[in-house]
Parts: sequence; C-alpha cells; structure tokens
Amino acid sequence: MPTSKRINILIPENLLNELDCIAASKQNTRSELVEEALDFYFKENKRQLFIEQMKTGYTEMADVNLKIADDFREIEDEADREIIEKIME
Repeated sequence: MPTSKRINILIPENLLNELDCIAASKQNTRSELVEEALDFYFKENKRQLFIEQMKTGYTEMADVNLKIADDFREIEDEADREIIEKIME
C-alpha cells in the first residue's frame, strides 16, 4: 500500500454530513471513503478521456474510411453480381 499523507480540505457542511452518513453505513472512515471516491473519480475521468480520444480518432479517420469503402464499392458490386449469377444458374 502506498504511503498516506495527511491533508486538510474544506468541504461544504452538507457534503460532510453525507460523507459521515455513508461512512457510518459502510463502516468505513472518512479517509477510506474519500480515497474510494477519488479513486472512482480518477478512473472515470481516464475512461471519459479515452472515449473522447476514440471519438476524435474515428472522426479524423471517417473520410479515409469512406474513401476506402468507395474505392472497393465497384469490386464488391461485381462480386455480388457474380454470386447472384451463380445462384440463378
């Protein structure tokens, strides 16, 4: 387990009350609950960043992918015609 450091933070009283209620119901300390919440937040933030990067990549590649599909459309159409002809024989 990594070394822990003590910090002081200010949070609104309503959040502190909710933190205390949840910590009590889970039988955790405030520190454990805050650590769990931060870990979740950081992982979710990384996940969202990854999704945004994927969206950007797909958007940037859209024109290239459409060009490739268009380049092979004639070949695919010819293959489809040949298959239909063989089925019709």
